[in-house]
Amino acid sequence: MQIFNPDADYRKFKYGEQIVGHPSRAARGNYANIWLWERKLALAKDKPDGPRFATIGRWRKREQCAERAADVFMPYIYLDIDRENPLDAYSDARNLLQALSSLDYTMREILVCFSGRKGFHIQIPASQLGNPVFASAKAARVFAEEFIGWMAHNALGGLDPSTASPLHLIRMQNSAHSKSLLRKTAWRADNFAKLDKSYVFEKAKRGKRLKLPEEYPPPSPPPEGSWRKE
Repeated sequence: MQIFNPDADYRKFKYGEQIVGHPSRAARGNYANIWLWERKLALAKDKPDGPRFATIGRWRKREQCAERAADVFMPYIYLDIDRENPLDAYSDARNLLQALSSLDYTMREILVCFSGRKGFHIQIPASQLGNPVFASAKAARVFAEEFIGWMAHNALGGLDPSTASPLHLIRMQNSAHSKSLLRKTAWRADNFAKLDKSYVFEKAKRGKRLKLPEEYPPPSPPPEGSWRKE
């Protein structure tokens, strides 16, 4: 199976499925420029009412978003920490960040997000993995599953592998969880490491603003602890 499309330009992949409200069948099938929408939500002064979701993957054209065989780009690989107790998830998120730092990942580019209920998402930017464009949704899932599995074995166990699929829906920043009413809040990893847990959960009650890059970051040299160097 072909994994990568080396001729594709990652900068052109910005479309995905957009869901306003609960991801019911009636809400599905709306495709938009998610890169632009995500930046607007992250900077919004007036936080959205209720949940907002989008696919993890980004496609080159709006009409390709439902095509599993189309090339796809994943701006972030998500390391999903989901625990019954949010305090345990907070502690595990900090432990995972320490492991990533020891592997020489660039911490200021990694995002740490409280999911709004019981977990944290550690978002590794694709730039730190070479900005690969994948030949299909299945190829992207195979790559991301390998990466998440390596991290679960070498950095922190119990990572949720469902975020390996580019078709997986992820909550957008500053949108509220329908049960907890807490908002998905994001920090840069180097700042999160300095924060007390009480501050993190207090911020989730009202959300916070975070400026995201206007364009996808260019690929950077792989970390010295890169998983594919073994």
